[in-house]
Amino acid sequence: MSGPSIQTLNLIVGWTHFFQWRRTLSVYGDTQLEIINFRHENRAWLESTLVWDS
Repeated sequence: MSGPSIQTLNLIVGWTHFFQWRRTLSVYGDTQLEIINFRHENRAWLESTLVWDS
């Protein structure tokens, strides 16, 4: 089969959606992104502490 694979196309579509989402988010301001990052960091920290406790 010639041309890009289905996986490659899915990856391109995925990144396109991500950048569109990021551009939309920046319209509302980067504070929203900071909140999302903060939640992700807290969850990662919480999961790591739970792993250590068990």
